[in-house]
This record gives sequence, structure tokens and C-alpha cells, in this order.
Amino acid sequence: MRQGRREGAPVREVRRSRALSSSRRFGSLVESHVRGGAAASFSKTVSGQKKAVRFYVSGLVQGVGYRYFAHRAAQQLGVAGYVKNLNDGRVEVFAIGAEAQLRALREDLKRGPRGAMVEEVAETVADVLKEFESDFSIEFDY
Repeated sequence: MRQGRREGAPVREVRRSRALSSSRRFGSLVESHVRGGAAASFSKTVSGQKKAVRFYVSGLVQGVGYRYFAHRAAQQLGVAGYVKNLNDGRVEVFAIGAEAQLRALREDLKRGPRGAMVEEVAETVADVLKEFESDFSIEFDY
């Protein structure tokens, strides 16, 4: 018998995965607090509270899968908008969502994918653009 444990006492095991992104933690928190039909889509529950921001991400963020990372993070959070590379080496993320969704997305953008080195995530307020209000896309300016 190991010290500090009574014989016959139940063993509780707690595991935490470092791979679990903040976006997934945020999503599970939302699902645990929203019940019934309202849990189907968090973004639908806050339709009257949506706002838009532009994040400008600088550092080593091109050529490392950053746009795909941002796309996946935004979709997991229920954020609409787009992501695209800029000619100056930065990545622009136009995001539409509730305040909490945008905060969670910003945290994910600061972290970035493996291989990226994010130096700064600048944020500006933007107008909601109807053409990007329903989905999140990767834009290519060729």
C-alpha cells in the first residue's frame, strides 16, 4: 500500500493535456454553461453582440502554416471573418464575434502554430463586413 492512501479508497486521476488549446477550453466552457438547443451554436446566441476587429500579427508568421492555424482556431470558437498574408510579412486576421470569442482568438493568435515566432498582435476596431459575417475563410491575394 502506498503511503497517504487508505486501502480501498477510490483512486482519482487527473490528467491535463498541454496540447489542449485555449480555444478548445473556451468551447467546452461555453458548452458546459449553455443548455439545450442554445448550445448548438454559441455564435448564434450572441448575434446581437457581435463586433469586428482586425488583428495584425507580426514576427515569423508566413510560411509556417499560420493562416491555417488561425482558420482552425476561429472555426473552433465560432468566429467569422478571414485571414490573409500581407506584403509586409504580417498576417491580417479580420474577425467578427462576441467579445469573449475575440479575446480567446487573440490568445490563440499570440501563441501561433509550432514553428511560428509571434512578436506582436496589434488590434484595431473594424466595421462588420456582411460578406464575411457567416464563415471564416483563408484569403489569397494573387
